[in-house]
Amino acid sequence: MTVQTISVVDAVERQIKERILEGAFPPGLQIPSEKSLGETFGVSRLPIREAISRLKAVGVLRSRQGKGVFVESEVKASGLSDALLPLFLSDRPDMSQKLFETRSFLEGAIAGQAAIHGTEDEIRELGQFANFPSSATATAEAFADYDSQFHDHLATMAHNEFLLYLFRALTPYIRNFLVCFGRNRTVRKAALERHSTIIEAVAKRDEQAAREASQDHLLPCFSALEKSSAVVKARHAASQK
Repeated sequence: MTVQTISVVDAVERQIKERILEGAFPPGLQIPSEKSLGETFGVSRLPIREAISRLKAVGVLRSRQGKGVFVESEVKASGLSDALLPLFLSDRPDMSQKLFETRSFLEGAIAGQAAIHGTEDEIRELGQFANFPSSATATAEAFADYDSQFHDHLATMAHNEFLLYLFRALTPYIRNFLVCFGRNRTVRKAALERHSTIIEAVAKRDEQAAREASQDHLLPCFSALEKSSAVVKARHAASQK
């Protein structure tokens, strides 16, 4: 998606979010003035003001009387996650592959840290995910929700706020992929069953095994992405003839 296909306010809002995600506007610090932002983005103050208003509404920015506008000290992931949306709006399988690669790195790290830092109560709760109900595989949406709950619990067990935030920022996009991936009940059931190796490794406090189990359980997803990529490339080639 290019800036030309969205409104000026949308573009400004996205730019501010991206700067927060990149660390250019760190949590707790004041953002530049409307005039300065207008000069940076090449727009008038009106869209700057509207974009800031939107970001205040979703808990990303906050006004301080007589001081200016600041990034919230604890930025809500829900307010920032759609800053990544442009990456997934086009028919580009390479972006899905990059999401898979990021997920592999991130979930591997999370599983390893969960094996080290998870409490005994958290490990017991994690074990309950192995006995998933039939309703968890009834539909693609139910499957995606259950899978997300499992990985969110793992991320919580890592006891690292940055890992948890990064995972939750990506969760909407991972979930969208899972809905497409879980095309039939057999696939959904097999995917949830693969969690058992992660659960066992974490319960044994084996960091390396947990990392490897987490990354290995994603391999069928990678295979599905490769097949999807091949189909898209074939369609593109056909359209060029």
